[in-house]
Amino acid sequence: MARTRSEIKIFLLVILLISLLSSCSFANSQAIETWTPSPSATPTCPSGTVLSTPEGWSTSSKFVVILFDPHSIGGGSLEFRDGSNTPDALSFIETIIPYIISPGDLVSVFRLGPLYYEDARVTRLGSDISKPQLYDQPSDHATLTPIPPLSLTKTPGLAGIAAENKHRQAVTAQAETEQALIAFDNCARKNWDESAKLTATSWEFTEAVERDRIGEDAQATSETYRTQGELNSSGAYVNGVYMYDTAYFGLEHATLDFNHYCSSFGKCVLIIIDDLRNGWVGEYEDQSQFYLSGIQVLVSMPNCKDINQPSCIEKQTYWDGVFERAGVTMPVTYVNGERLEINLESFLGR
Repeated sequence: MARTRSEIKIFLLVILLISLLSSCSFANSQAIETWTPSPSATPTCPSGTVLSTPEGWSTSSKFVVILFDPHSIGGGSLEFRDGSNTPDALSFIETIIPYIISPGDLVSVFRLGPLYYEDARVTRLGSDISKPQLYDQPSDHATLTPIPPLSLTKTPGLAGIAAENKHRQAVTAQAETEQALIAFDNCARKNWDESAKLTATSWEFTEAVERDRIGEDAQATSETYRTQGELNSSGAYVNGVYMYDTAYFGLEHATLDFNHYCSSFGKCVLIIIDDLRNGWVGEYEDQSQFYLSGIQVLVSMPNCKDINQPSCIEKQTYWDGVFERAGVTMPVTYVNGERLEINLESFLGR
């Protein structure tokens, strides 16, 4: 049956309309998307260990040399972590040693003043126990903030459909992220329960036992040093002047130990408890007897009520030059006796 002319016109108009709609959707890269992509595959747990190490933790060991002058505290004091303090430098050192070093570390203690190494040496303490790799107990990630629902104020049309699809894509992507985080948390808990938890528990006990042993050894050796009257000995005299208030001889003694032990440790640190003094006498201004390349240095100046007061800054400036000439490249840290144990723990790390 032949079509009427009006039917043919209607058919042509429909074809034209379809063509126009197609060109609007696909003619250029700015076309409005009216479809939603399929979601990606379910996320899998990451391979390998997904646990984090404790903040500041390192498996590398350290060698620490402590130089102290028992006569330099004066009216100052050295403060412990709990807020108590003491004017006795050796008592302070023997108390904190178990807490500023860990098993696997080594510490040498020298008194400032004596000219000879054997007279200045107070103790050397350490442990051959190696630290295992430790991890923090994992905690679940926080839940993501939900994406608010989409609200359209006008008749949807093509722009509305595109907005709905964009919103649906965002919701789908966030759901996938949530699933990935859940998988990550499950994997972390599994790794912790199966291996890291046992290691952490075992190490906590081992470290406590070793710390007690180091503390007992520190007290025993310092007590021996006291009973032998070493703290009351005359110390070093140069041209008739008692030189207990200088670190030069101590730096020579420290250099001998650093040369012998430092290569076996990941970090080497020098701690000086002394107000220091500017200058030296005669030939002892020669620094050829000590060299501190690669050594990190902290100086506690107990009689500096404010570590930034001009008289203390003057000494720090002088000794910065001394340390620089001795090969120290990292900035020297200067503190007074306040919060000294806390400052040492922060400086040394655990």
